[in-house]
Amino acid sequence: MKMKFKLFSRTDDENAQLGVAEYFAYGLGNCGTSFLNRFLNSFLVYFYTTTIGLNAAIIGNILLAAQIIDGITDIAMGRILDRTKPKGKLTPGRLWMLRGCILFAVSGVLLTMVPTSASKAVQYVYVFVTYNLCCAISMTVVQLPYQSLVAKMTRNPIERGHISVFTTLIQPVSGTIVSATCLSLVARFGGGQGGYVRTVAIFATCALACHLLCIFGVKERVVATGQTKDAAEEKSQKAKPENQAGVLESFRILVKNRFWIIYGVCILLYFVMFNIMSQSSAAFAENVVGNVNYHGTWMSWQTIFVTVGTFADFFLFNFLGKAKTWRFGAIVVLGAVALQLFGADPTLILVANILKGIGGGMFMGCSGAIMADAMDYSEWKTGINPLGMGLAVVLFAQKLGGGLSASILGQILDAGGYDGTLAAQSASAITAIKICYTYIPLGAMLTVLVLTCFYTLDKMLPEIQAELSERRNGQKA
Repeated sequence: MKMKFKLFSRTDDENAQLGVAEYFAYGLGNCGTSFLNRFLNSFLVYFYTTTIGLNAAIIGNILLAAQIIDGITDIAMGRILDRTKPKGKLTPGRLWMLRGCILFAVSGVLLTMVPTSASKAVQYVYVFVTYNLCCAISMTVVQLPYQSLVAKMTRNPIERGHISVFTTLIQPVSGTIVSATCLSLVARFGGGQGGYVRTVAIFATCALACHLLCIFGVKERVVATGQTKDAAEEKSQKAKPENQAGVLESFRILVKNRFWIIYGVCILLYFVMFNIMSQSSAAFAENVVGNVNYHGTWMSWQTIFVTVGTFADFFLFNFLGKAKTWRFGAIVVLGAVALQLFGADPTLILVANILKGIGGGMFMGCSGAIMADAMDYSEWKTGINPLGMGLAVVLFAQKLGGGLSASILGQILDAGGYDGTLAAQSASAITAIKICYTYIPLGAMLTVLVLTCFYTLDKMLPEIQAELSERRNGQKA
């Protein structure tokens, strides 16, 4: 059957075919977040240690603490979102995105406005407050409601797949722009702290524009349809929710699900690997390869090839299945990191980063489906699908991976005697940079590969889904 696309969809039917414009608008939401998130992951630690002169170990610990706080705000935001009522034409997801996106843009710029005339203690407090404001509060207020929109825009599983494809196409654009232009823009604006402030202000403005286009370009049809129910029906549903559990009960269900545990640990380790390489890439390019500008080139090509790996999943699913495709992605990333053991030639590192992009696209392209399958397993075992809590904890694992990587990076660089204000680093500092850029990611991905070998849910899934389908149709399981 030939698939026909249309430009717009103005219907409120919750099973409607969406227009390309709405796919694009939704994708812009993730694109907007990436404008600042890529700067945070790839350049922020470098800025703090080289431009402001802060201690790498202390910065790492601050970022780790912030990610723990972020985990609390993720769960809190999920509960708040569930209890929010529409306001005018804005349904809960878009309402909270609108509230958060302006603060996200402003707080992103504030990150770079560290008071250089203040004492070091005041500067560290400033970093802690502004980083939490940006990541633990405003990014959470934007991103968690944003991720809930897919389920609210349509119930049609095919349409949800199209949304994911368009998001995959659009998301790398902003990350590539940031990686390719950040340091050159800083230099164009005069370098130093002022150059960073102006550069991040541009990224923040782009982020805000993308978020606003997303908010006013999508429609939450499922919510709108639900609002037509009469008060008595709504009261009955609230009094007797189906397949719902409290926070503690949901968490107990999750920790008894071995497949969800494997998935969660793999995601945590993957983000430790990805973030510690991103955070140490500028230092590696500057001090090991000899030119900091290689960092932007490597990250740009890696981001571009993430899309290639993600699209490869569509074909690999048919031949290998989801679990083996997931494992194959881990193998490609592991091989790419191992390639860095053979030297620091800039072309070799570029090839390694391209392969990391392809493998990472394969690995993360499967992650949503792997997560959904693991939640089906919980529902099959207990009758409850703790999807909301599962999503919140996985988001926390991703952010914790960023915090752990920053802390590990800071501690190792500090132990090696790294000083970002020096023109040349000591031999021990160079070794510390290599450990962070190659050896820790190598160990993390090797562990991920081993864990994926124990993810055997694919073999059980047809039986599980058939039984769940019978239950949902009111038949005896």
